[in-house]
Amino acid sequence: MTSLFEERTAGIYHNSAVVFDSDGTLAGKYRKMHIPDDPGFYEKFYFTEGDLGFKPIETSIGKLGVLICWDQWFPEASRAMGLNWGQIIIYIPLRAIWGWFDWAMGKEGERRENRLGIRLGITNFKKGLHWQLRQNWGPWLWLLNPFVD
Repeated sequence: MTSLFEERTAGIYHNSAVVFDSDGTLAGKYRKMHIPDDPGFYEKFYFTEGDLGFKPIETSIGKLGVLICWDQWFPEASRAMGLNWGQIIIYIPLRAIWGWFDWAMGKEGERRENRLGIRLGITNFKKGLHWQLRQNWGPWLWLLNPFVD
């Protein structure tokens, strides 16, 4: 999986992620649905809301629900992935805004509520306004099993 700055058509850009299957074929794409418009995150000036919905992407390892950054703060995103038979939800956030414990407990609640495995990939940007305004815990992954409480 990789994230990208996608140009859908002239002047229409999305914060997107593409998922590749184990054989290298394109399994699917997700376009970020929630675009922040507040101090430090004026993304509405350059990104358009996604138009693909909250649909899990079928892969050889299961149905992956991909969410990007700001989407993680809206419970309907993970709920829709669960209702659409997603098995593992993957968050691609820049970084958590709250302290680690509060953020992790919120994601644990979503996992239990929606019976989803959660895998997180945090990017490690150290430049620009995002870095100046937010904490960063470095690059890491976190996997929770949806069938163990």
